Amino acid sequence: MEKNKEVIPVKGKDTDNPDMVSKSAMDKALADNAKAVEKATIDRMQGIARAEQQVAPYVGKLTIATDSADGVYRAALKIMQKGDSYPGLQAVNIDGLHSQALEPILSAQPKPGDKNNQRITHDAMPASAGKLISGIFGK
Repeated sequence: MEKNKEVIPVKGKDTDNPDMVSKSAMDKALADNAKAVEKATIDRMQGIARAEQQVAPYVGKLTIATDSADGVYRAALKIMQKGDSYPGLQAVNIDGLHSQALEPILSAQPKPGDKNNQRITHDAMPASAGKLISGIFGK
């Protein structure tokens, strides 16, 4: 590719213009751009595939087409909002969420059929504190 170093003249312009780009430099720039576009496309498609795998336990295989992983997460969360299994999601504005918040919100939800999907609150008072309070206030 480096053999042809001729400068391609632009019609109506001076061919001695120092700002002109050689054919080989232009070819290299176009090839580099094509590689960058290909890498970005592959990364985006892999992200979509990972997101589809992650939402499948919650909503099954999505039958809608999305153009990004964010779109997959938003679609799954909107489907989950419509059901009765996730009442905490019904008040969330999915469209208003930042894209980086979608995956953690999905991951925080219990998977359907999961044996450990009971949420335990951590605000329960230990038994020793109950005795202390009973002693102070009387029962």
